Amino acid sequence: KELRLLSFWGGSVEFWGSLPLSPGLVRGGQVADASAMGEFLLSSLRSRSLLPARLCSSFPGLGVLTRTLALPLLRGVDLGQVVAREARRHLGVTPEGHRLFWQALPGKGLQRVLVVAVPQEALHTLLGAFSAAGLTLERLELKTLALARSRPKGDALLAHVESNSLELAVTV
Repeated sequence: KELRLLSFWGGSVEFWGSLPLSPGLVRGGQVADASAMGEFLLSSLRSRSLLPARLCSSFPGLGVLTRTLALPLLRGVDLGQVVAREARRHLGVTPEGHRLFWQALPGKGLQRVLVVAVPQEALHTLLGAFSAAGLTLERLELKTLALARSRPKGDALLAHVESNSLELAVTV
């Protein structure tokens, strides 16, 4: 279990490194102690002169559910409410347990919607760590989406492999 830091300037990597996490900061792949993690984040960034900076973070896909929904074309209806209802039906998620993110996809005929359901507690604890440190995130995204955005245009199979996890992104 470690914190990975990557710093860019002008499109080039300035710093790349990993720092071991103290026991108790992370449990089951998620932040366990937001306050202590916030202190660790702040001291790690300061000691490497990485502040002030525009901060981005990735969120592991552990426990995250995704689905592309095909909905009839609806007029005069709040698509967000329809997506929430269909996510509950197809993914079994509730507003109390998961935070829903969605985006309508282009197409003809049916309305296709990409839905991502993130475990609420894990997300809030991670955001709490940044908040406890007084740090503002510019972007927070799933690790697989960050992988997909990092590659040049074109088809790709991207993998992030660790001893206890695997994140895959297939882009076409």
